[in-house]
Amino acid sequence: MGFKVFETMPIWEDYDFEADEFDKQQTLFNEITLTENDIKALLTTWKTYDGIALTCDLEAIDLGGYCGYYASQKLYLMDQGFKTENLVKLLEKIDKDTNFNPTSVVAFGYHFESKNLRENSENLKSYANKKQMDIDFIIRY
Repeated sequence: MGFKVFETMPIWEDYDFEADEFDKQQTLFNEITLTENDIKALLTTWKTYDGIALTCDLEAIDLGGYCGYYASQKLYLMDQGFKTENLVKLLEKIDKDTNFNPTSVVAFGYHFESKNLRENSENLKSYANKKQMDIDFIIRY
């Protein structure tokens, strides 16, 4: 049996704030401010969430100039600049490399254009690879 403790807080200063004008393009998160260490920390968080041990190192995978990170049948796409050519290299690697068997591809959504996310999702799900395995495309923010 447990108890919950609730606390009342005073209303903050701008509680009744009303904007003078509607801001159509409000940025909730600025991904440009992320450093390489921030991306690395996010990658560590995601791999742990996916059940990969903290002691397991991720293998850097070259996808035609784009670096992906692979471990335990999961491929992480964290960096900016993923293009159609990189998707082609990924599909070729899935077919040709016997040690590369991703069942999930996880992409950092802030570093991709929406058209690239859709292209990746549709191609990975519909691609009839030679290994006959289903590949999930997961977008995380």
